[in-house]
Amino acid sequence: MTRLDEVAERFLASPFGPAWSDDELRPLVDEVVVAGSGNGVGDPLIWSPDNVRKVLNPRLRFLDSLTPSLDRAPELLRDLIRYGHAERRLRPELTAAALAAVDAATGSFVAALQELEADGDT
Repeated sequence: MTRLDEVAERFLASPFGPAWSDDELRPLVDEVVVAGSGNGVGDPLIWSPDNVRKVLNPRLRFLDSLTPSLDRAPELLRDLIRYGHAERRLRPELTAAALAAVDAATGSFVAALQELEADGDT
């Protein structure tokens, strides 16, 4: 088991994880954890607003558009941020800023996914 697998397993076993423990959602969990590990500090449990914007920017392609339930990535990211920041004992204002970045990026992220889906249907 890799370090990132262990992070995902701990997240799924936490109070934030049960909603994501379904086998169909595991690829999404893994995808977001891997994307988070590229945050400059190498820790997928620490999220800055800039890292959130990068991961939820469909043009940067941090997340694979073929990942099942990708439209739920912002929701998952909220739970992962809450879990990770609590684990790392980060200041509440850092968590609030990261969550605000998720909220700000969600609309354009979902719209881009819908556009990709529509293009695939033609």
